[in-house]
Amino acid sequence: MLATYFSSDKDQFAHKFTPEPSQNMRLVVKKPREAEDISDYKGQYRIWPGLVLLVVLVVGFLCLLTKSAINTHELRVARTMAYEQHVADKRSIKDGKTDDSIIISDDGQVGNPKSYDTTVNCELPDYQSKNGQIVAVAANGTEVPIQIKGVNWFGMETSLAVPFGLWENAENGTTAYEIAAFLARNNFNAVRLPVSVENSLAYRDIGVLVSMHRLTNKKSGATWFDKTLGVTQDDFLQAVDIVSSNLCGPDYWNVMGLDLKNEPETATWGTGDDDDFVVGCEKIAKFMHGNCPQWLGFVEGVVATHTITIGGEELDYYDWWGGGLQKAGDTKPTFTIENKLVWAPHYYTTAVAPQRYFYGDGTTSDFSTFVELSDDDLLARVEGTMDDMFGYLVDEKASALLLGEFAGLYTKDDHPEKTTKRTTDLTIQVMLDKNYAGGFMWSLNPESEYAYNPADTEGSFTEGMLLDDWLSPNQDFLKAFTPMDAMPNLREEVVVWVNKIGPFNNPQETYTYNTLPFCRAPGAEEPEAHALGIGEILEGNELFNSGQQLKFGVDTSKTKLCEQTLTDADALQFGAAVDEHYWYQMSVDDLPVWGLVGKVMKPTDDLEFLKLFPVGTRVLYTHKKYSISYNGPNIIHVNLTYSDVLTSIASNKKVEFTYEVVWSETTISFEDRFDRYLEDEFFEHQIHWFSIFNSFMMVIFLCGLVALILLRTLKNDYARFAEDDAEELMMDGKSSLLKDDANSGWKLLHGDVFRAPPYLLLFTALVGTGAQLLVLSVCLMLIAIGSSLYIEPGGIVSVGLTVYAFSSLANGYASGAFYHQFFYPRVSKDWIRAMCLSSALLPTVTFVSVFFINALAVFYGTTYAIPFVTIVQVVLVWFFVSCPLAVLGTILGRHGAAKAGFPCRVNKFPREVPEARWYLRPPVLIALTGVLPFGSIFIEMYFIFASFWNYKFYYVYGFMLLVFIILMIVTLCVTIVCSYFLLNAENYRWHWTSFAAAGSTALYVFIYAIYFYFFKTNMSGFLQTCFYFGYMGLFCFAFFIMCGTVGYLGSSMFTKRIYRNIKCE
Repeated sequence: MLATYFSSDKDQFAHKFTPEPSQNMRLVVKKPREAEDISDYKGQYRIWPGLVLLVVLVVGFLCLLTKSAINTHELRVARTMAYEQHVADKRSIKDGKTDDSIIISDDGQVGNPKSYDTTVNCELPDYQSKNGQIVAVAANGTEVPIQIKGVNWFGMETSLAVPFGLWENAENGTTAYEIAAFLARNNFNAVRLPVSVENSLAYRDIGVLVSMHRLTNKKSGATWFDKTLGVTQDDFLQAVDIVSSNLCGPDYWNVMGLDLKNEPETATWGTGDDDDFVVGCEKIAKFMHGNCPQWLGFVEGVVATHTITIGGEELDYYDWWGGGLQKAGDTKPTFTIENKLVWAPHYYTTAVAPQRYFYGDGTTSDFSTFVELSDDDLLARVEGTMDDMFGYLVDEKASALLLGEFAGLYTKDDHPEKTTKRTTDLTIQVMLDKNYAGGFMWSLNPESEYAYNPADTEGSFTEGMLLDDWLSPNQDFLKAFTPMDAMPNLREEVVVWVNKIGPFNNPQETYTYNTLPFCRAPGAEEPEAHALGIGEILEGNELFNSGQQLKFGVDTSKTKLCEQTLTDADALQFGAAVDEHYWYQMSVDDLPVWGLVGKVMKPTDDLEFLKLFPVGTRVLYTHKKYSISYNGPNIIHVNLTYSDVLTSIASNKKVEFTYEVVWSETTISFEDRFDRYLEDEFFEHQIHWFSIFNSFMMVIFLCGLVALILLRTLKNDYARFAEDDAEELMMDGKSSLLKDDANSGWKLLHGDVFRAPPYLLLFTALVGTGAQLLVLSVCLMLIAIGSSLYIEPGGIVSVGLTVYAFSSLANGYASGAFYHQFFYPRVSKDWIRAMCLSSALLPTVTFVSVFFINALAVFYGTTYAIPFVTIVQVVLVWFFVSCPLAVLGTILGRHGAAKAGFPCRVNKFPREVPEARWYLRPPVLIALTGVLPFGSIFIEMYFIFASFWNYKFYYVYGFMLLVFIILMIVTLCVTIVCSYFLLNAENYRWHWTSFAAAGSTALYVFIYAIYFYFFKTNMSGFLQTCFYFGYMGLFCFAFFIMCGTVGYLGSSMFTKRIYRNIKCE
């Protein structure tokens, strides 16, 4: 067997195995059929076309194999978790809402841990009741108002001694943790009664009110003691002692207190007798607070008959059990600790008892004769009776008031006008209108039993928030309580993110907000970081939670964020920041806001401030006022006012930072909320439109002029060449001198005009990169026009990186086709080197430039320093996405393009280029060619620079696309004229000249960038200067390649066209 390979040296080959020579054996190396007429054929290169692709695939496979090996344990755990999740799904409540916070404990249990995580390190706050609100007071004095959207969950008070629904069977039943998750998903924040499940509820930050509900597991008891049931006062107080001593502490931080006794219907109020509930509450609270001073005491009412006048009609009514607090305004229980009393009366519907005031005409002997009221009349009855029983206590703005139990039948109400259902809705409406502290609906349990309705018969009717299987929610009933989400502390928290800070005049010299020695809010010593996308990181964003507590739609009066005493170093830092006009950026719901750190007092400042701070004094802005407008559930606008409160900067100066929030409604839609940032008066100014129109007219004029000149000139050239050919035939070779004189101009170059340009590999890389940049630019502008990328932080950068990676296919195709045409029909040598150089040219230049800029950013500690992880991510995208696509594009380009070759054969020896006039020399043509293209984009460059190097959002991508199209047309026209002049001067070296002539527009852009830096900005400092000129140099380099490619491709098509129409010898 004979194996042969060819070396890269001319006319040499080596034998891996050579047999002994014989007369019957000789080595014959033949040319391919298509190369028979090529005299300098060197042999066919046997390099496998997919070598690079194979390397990429092998490396990728090894990486995947390694990752698979590393993640074996994780996959096994994931399978176990998946099985546990499958089991948990069978017990989950199907309310149609997703829960991305499923708990997974160390024992592998999903959603239902076997033990409570005691490492959460929550403290038991001091719960207080004052100013008509329940507040949780932290150890540092921070007060958080609490409004209750709660449920009652009964069962523990029964003989089963367990909350109902926790059944272990296939027909119904769920878990305590799933109940907690269901409540949290639907924005319930408290449960009344379940003394055995407070730990599971703590997982979901759900508070617990422990209700002393029954004296025995079968009897409620009419007061807090009942001798007939064998329960004395001492027995009750001992139970309180056990509960409060065992459930008070950090492990039970979510237990807020005791409902001192449920529905003491036979007790009296303020009589001083043994059954006086006022005295009883004081005794019970004393025992409770002896063990747990942080708890609240929830007090219900007693029962009596009353008369009320509503709408001119006198009505008798009977208190709901637990609802009678008419005498509480005069006689209140006095606890040993102040601010611990919460009123918790009950209020029900006709399902419990069809009281007369819920209806119009009718008799109590036959409830079905009752006439239902209109909505307005029913609201008046509900509001009037609630106010008379207990609602008046809200007006005292002392102890908080909430409903300990309320609601009733809802979806099973059979009234024609749904009186029972409407009563529940109106009860919630009054609760919200009168600023109650909330309430606990009755009840979670589907076994909740009511004696009346449908409509209106006495019987047994059940309904709860969950259906009988304990796995399906009663959707209509659940939805009835969504209006309670409007209570302030149940509204969505709005996070104020602090971003970067730096000198106003240097947009890229930015640092993290905490670079300056601002104090931090309590509990925010290690602020929460916001997860950022790659585009946001590359734009220099670093977001941290400011610790300012904002609730959607809830006004916040002036609130202290933190305070500090300035050290000498702090004063120096703040002073330097004020001198350099430091500004900061914040983000609220992805809407940016800006503010200044402080200022130096000037004679033009407000006279009131000048009285306090003389001219030249450095002061800090220490108060932030947020004016936030909203439409429905969406934030629309955020305005920041920071100049109202000033504090001088001095060592040992005590500084207090405060904030306030004012909310207002607006009719502006969510889709239009970003419009206020776009400065349409600037970008859509008349001069912008005029520049577009002016450039468009120049294109029409230029295209017409070029077409006229070239058509007339080429027509004359073709006529002259045809006449010369005829004369040449007639002369029959008699006068070679006359023949040469007649044959002059670009036709003489037909044997050299398609000669490969010098430095072919580099030229190939530039053409491929330029094609990629052209595709990238067009795609990015079209995407920006269609999707408003300027709204999303980092959006344009992220999409740009993605499009660049996938546009590598165009790079490979263009470079492969271009390089292959100079060797067709032979196999193009060094095509792999050309492919690698094309795909790596721009990334390499970018990497080197960014490396030095990034090193400088790291040295200065700015937010524009690109993290190593981000660099690795970009490199991996380039290696695993961009490179394979470049390989694929090259293969397609080599085999699918340039099959026809060139119109004329290339002479073996190049001709000499004659001396040309000065204005036809390449340097002059290059310099002049870029003037008109730059003139067509000059105005747009100003708007782009003003956006990127100042604080503006560029959004007129439609203008940009028009200007881009104009630029491409102008570049094509002027480059074709340049190439024609060059060829007519008998200079066949047009490739590099056309590329450089078209790309010279980038030189004028860079010159304009220098002008812009010195005359249109106030930038200063080594860091900002390096950023500006480093990135502008990189931009102009890419712009040079793109325009150069467009110009070259236009000249190439023009050249092939004109030489295809002449006779080539």
